[in-house]
Parts: sequence; C-alpha cells; structure tokens
Amino acid sequence: MKTMIFMPLASYHSDKVIPVHGSSFVGFFVCVSSIRDKYGYPRAELFIYSEDAIYTCAMTRDGGRIVFCPEIKFVHAESSTCTTEGASLWRKYYQYRNGLEWLHLESSLVFWLFVPIKFVFWAAKMFQTKNGIKCTFMAVRDAILRKFNLYQM
Repeated sequence: MKTMIFMPLASYHSDKVIPVHGSSFVGFFVCVSSIRDKYGYPRAELFIYSEDAIYTCAMTRDGGRIVFCPEIKFVHAESSTCTTEGASLWRKYYQYRNGLEWLHLESSLVFWLFVPIKFVFWAAKMFQTKNGIKCTFMAVRDAILRKFNLYQM
C-alpha cells in the first residue's frame, strides 16, 4: 500500500522523515527547479480539488521523491471538509470529476469497478440539492470521457 495524503497519528509525533507517494498542496514545499526543469505546473484544467494529488503522484511515478516531515508545522486557514449542505454545485462537480481522474491514474484496472459505486454514492448525497443529480452525472460523464474543460455553472 502506498503512503498517501493521510498519515497515521503517530507519524506526527515522530522525528523520522517518511517517504510518501503523494500529497496535498497544503504545506507542500517544492523546489522551483523541479517545476521549471522537470514537472511543469499542475494541470490548469483541473482547477481545484485533487489536482494536488494528481500532480504529486505523477511526480513520484516519474521518480521524484516526496517526504512527510513531521517537524514542519503550519496552519491551514480553510476547512478541508466539504459537505453537500452549502457547497456550491461547481465545487462538487470538480471534486467528483477530478477525484475520478485521480482514481483512474492511480488504479486504472479497478477504475471501472468504482465508477458505478461512486456515482450511486454521490447521487444519493446530492439527491436533495437542486440540480445535484445533473451535476453528479456531468462530473462522472466528463471523468469517463476524460473531458476536463472549465465549466461555468
């Protein structure tokens, strides 16, 4: 199993640097030369949500090294949880579509098994939201078709 974004609680109290496969951009530090000379910028068409995991996982797949360094502390001013209540449709669209893109890139063999499960789960969450089912359908459709245009909803 690859160590990803979520670290065991004990990792935060360790003095050891831990290699990871990917990361959130929150608290992520990268050498400018890595961006300029090797990896470029994250995919602009992903805009928000999962673009960080997609970018950092691509770096490690290409031989880059990412580590979790528990002695570095920072404060993130934004909550990372996004509930259906109060979340705008465009946020949910990007969250769902880009999450499926990340899943496709990381586990293309099981991607097709997860698509119907994810669709039913997300549609159930969005059922009470006006245009929620349509938003979910568009996100899943666009992820399957690998269509990553920027939408205005």
